Amino acid sequence: MISVVMATYNGEKYIIEQLESIMRQTVPVDEVIICDDMSKDNTVELIKEFVEENNLQSIVKLYVNTSNMGYIKNFYKGIKRTKGQLIFLSDQDDIWENNKVDRMLAVMNQYKAEVLCSNFSIIDANGVAYTKSVRLPNFICGALEGLSQIKFLPLLFGNVAQGCTYCFTEKVKKIYLKANYGEIIHDYQIMLIGSALEKAFFLNEKLIRYRLHGNNNIGFSEEKSLKHVDFRIRIKKPKVAGFLDLIKNDINIPHYYIAQVILYFKIPVIKAIINRFFGRGCS
Repeated sequence: MISVVMATYNGEKYIIEQLESIMRQTVPVDEVIICDDMSKDNTVELIKEFVEENNLQSIVKLYVNTSNMGYIKNFYKGIKRTKGQLIFLSDQDDIWENNKVDRMLAVMNQYKAEVLCSNFSIIDANGVAYTKSVRLPNFICGALEGLSQIKFLPLLFGNVAQGCTYCFTEKVKKIYLKANYGEIIHDYQIMLIGSALEKAFFLNEKLIRYRLHGNNNIGFSEEKSLKHVDFRIRIKKPKVAGFLDLIKNDINIPHYYIAQVILYFKIPVIKAIINRFFGRGCS
């Protein structure tokens, strides 16, 4: 069974185009779980109309929160409701290529992957190929053709791909739900689990069109600012270290003690500052 999880909030402009792309997959999905975080526009009404007009009541399940939870908790809620052995994550404003599910299922099965993410093309608010320069993760810039394994220790320095490209197994889902950790973003948690299991991979094929517009350009900014960096010296467990402690009884985490040293000495923070000011990245 194949599940898709989508967290929505004020997505009326693009939601139907995204749902249409999911429903026209060459390998059909079995369920689409949508959790709306109290949208103030017509997102909920448009989803209901789409479901009714296309007779998708048995596939698309819409849940509307009674209070605004934020996207991390909202995705957790959606993932918890899935029934599939394989779970795909979806944003509300992208477009899936028709063969996305087909290709990712084939790779998941062939390599016994626990987490798989893919490359993506970028479109603008109007669905046209994005022509401006953007800064992409170095991992994606340097990825080989085909499939690459995502290693655990390098992942401590930051996530390497957009969560909206993810597919993961029920095994990963169970570990993620058990941790129930809201301090770091949901897709990073999932990728850390997959890499700790030594079964996380990146497929260098552009299987979604990632829409870049005014409300979602986090992660692509060229702004050289340090306002988000916490420079305070505190004896406090780093957030990622806290997450690793929650999952270490379920996973034999590779190089666990080396990871703790890296995190407590804030080496990822230092590297992030250097990359922001001196790194070249790619477009």
